[in-house]
Amino acid sequence: AENYKNSLKDWISKNPNEPILFYVHTPFCEELCYFCFCSKEITQNYNKAENYLYNYLFKEIDLLFDYLKKNKLKLNVKEIYFGGGSPTYYKLKDFKKLVEKLNNYFDFNKIIDFTIEIDPRRVDEEKLLFYSDCGASRLSFGVQDFDLEVQERINRVQPPELFDSLMTKKVREKFKVINFDILIGLSGQTDKSINNTLDKV
Repeated sequence: AENYKNSLKDWISKNPNEPILFYVHTPFCEELCYFCFCSKEITQNYNKAENYLYNYLFKEIDLLFDYLKKNKLKLNVKEIYFGGGSPTYYKLKDFKKLVEKLNNYFDFNKIIDFTIEIDPRRVDEEKLLFYSDCGASRLSFGVQDFDLEVQERINRVQPPELFDSLMTKKVREKFKVINFDILIGLSGQTDKSINNTLDKV
C-alpha cells in the first residue's frame, strides 16, 4: 500500500541509524494451543508451509528490499526474531533457505541477537544445534506453565523432563541466551501452580 511505503520511507529517512528488530512470522502449527491469539493456521499439511514460504514470504521480502533499494534506504538491522505460529514447523532445509534469503539483504555479522521461538514438542538437540549453525544466538522456549492440569486445559502437554532432555550441555554452550516464556492468566492456574512452575524454571 502507498501509505505503508510512504511511512516506511519517511521513518527510515529520518532515523537512518536507528537499530531495527526484523520480525519474521511463521503462521503454522501442528495443533492449537487454546490460549493463542496469534495469526496462525493449524495444519498437518506441510505443503502449505512450503507454498507460503517460497511463494508469499519470499515475495514479500523481495518487495520490501527492492523498494528500499530503489529509494536508497537501508535498514540498520541489529536483531532478528522468528516468531509464529511456530518457526519450528519448518523442515531444516526450508528454514535454512529462509535464513539464506535474508542474508542476501543484510549482513548477519552485524546482528546482535537472532532469536527463534521454540515449540519444545517439535525439536530435539540436533535441531537446536542446527539453529545455532544458521546464526541463531537466542532460544525462546514456549513453556507457558509446568502444571499438568493447566497444560491439559490449554492443549499443550509438555513435562519438565522434556526441557531437561533439550537443555543439554552442547545446547547451553551454543546459545548465549535461553528464554523461557511464562503466561499468567491461563485456565486452572493458581498462585501455587505458578510458584511451582517458577521453581521448576
